Amino acid sequence: AIELDSSSSTRARRLLGSLLRTNGYDDATSKVLASSWVQTGDFLLDAPALPPTDFVIGNPPYIRLEEINPEIVQDYRRQYSTMTGRADLYVAF
Repeated sequence: AIELDSSSSTRARRLLGSLLRTNGYDDATSKVLASSWVQTGDFLLDAPALPPTDFVIGNPPYIRLEEINPEIVQDYRRQYSTMTGRADLYVAF
């Protein structure tokens, strides 16, 4: 999983670690797995460097580009040909 918000990814790792411990994994293994399975980052910008995947499951955000830092918008536009005009962020997904 890749989550943009650091507090949300921290919470997800903590909950996942707890779930793993509940299902028999030791504390160290739970931490390693949760840390590797939940990352903090911008999926759209990180995607080219990620390993190939067969499926992506997500809830694309419906955010107008005007609400995003213009420098990041330019990065999205360079990376995704679908990001033209007044597109919402979900268009890149």
